[in-house]
Amino acid sequence: MKPPIFPPLTAPLPALDWHARARMYRDQALGMPDIVNGQPNWPRYFLLAHAVELAIRSVLVHAKTAGERAAGQEPGNHDLTALYAYACNLGLKSNLKVLDELQYLSEIHKNHVARYPKSLGQVWVASEFDDAVDALLSDTWQHIRVV
Repeated sequence: MKPPIFPPLTAPLPALDWHARARMYRDQALGMPDIVNGQPNWPRYFLLAHAVELAIRSVLVHAKTAGERAAGQEPGNHDLTALYAYACNLGLKSNLKVLDELQYLSEIHKNHVARYPKSLGQVWVASEFDDAVDALLSDTWQHIRVV
């Protein structure tokens, strides 16, 4: 049997692995155009939304590693707004910029519009979310980093 190309995640602080992966997705979205052939650049939306999901999940992994629990059940995948609220219940500092814009990106992510052709009323230009995504990555990093 061949060894895996990539070793399994065995870091003593797995939340850092989740956050590093979030940054990879965010970095790939940088510089991509918002519109391609007259259509929204759906891969850019996917990269941004997935970066957000992984960054939020880094907070959840951090809490789980520390033995913390939030009230209620963890929200399902792809509902970025609910995941963010859950992470805030675990101590992540709420950010008004993120709250204002996350609902729109969450809707696109939750309905898989960026992955599969579907009709969705109004779609915001992906670069409108850049500042909120960067703020979220900064906030989650501040929350999980080892001091």
